[in-house]
Amino acid sequence: MGLNIGADLPKSEDYLYDTAGLLEGDKLTAMPKLSCTITDTAKAGTYDIIASNADAGMNYEITYKNGTLTVSETGESTKYYTVTYNMNGHGNDITNTGVKEGSLLEKPQDPQAEGYTFTGWYKDQSCTVLWDFAKDTIQSDTTVYAGWKANDDNKDDNNDQY
Repeated sequence: MGLNIGADLPKSEDYLYDTAGLLEGDKLTAMPKLSCTITDTAKAGTYDIIASNADAGMNYEITYKNGTLTVSETGESTKYYTVTYNMNGHGNDITNTGVKEGSLLEKPQDPQAEGYTFTGWYKDQSCTVLWDFAKDTIQSDTTVYAGWKANDDNKDDNNDQY
């Protein structure tokens, strides 16, 4: 769901949901309660739409997938994702939330680890495909991995690069 900046807050009946998985002729015995964490629409952002308390009888187990309300200048629903910079065992991972779909990542400062040389940011945990900060865009929640090569004085016969 999307709203323009400054628009009226949505009412609970404004949110939409679907009942995928119900057999033909079956219906909910209790409609879901839909709410959102938004308090005003003064600035752009994304907010979770939370579903709860639905019931379809004892023949069904209900699972929920939260939706997203986007407040933007155009009122269009824009997707935002989480990007994690996985340090591959050399320090704390860095997590950025709210990265806009289709955007390029800003290359972080090269990390350092004693006894290792940083080899770049990679698309895969095995560190075989480099992330191209000039071309690769965010299309979903994404993890990029720090690559490391053991320095000569720190080499281990079984694991000298990852």
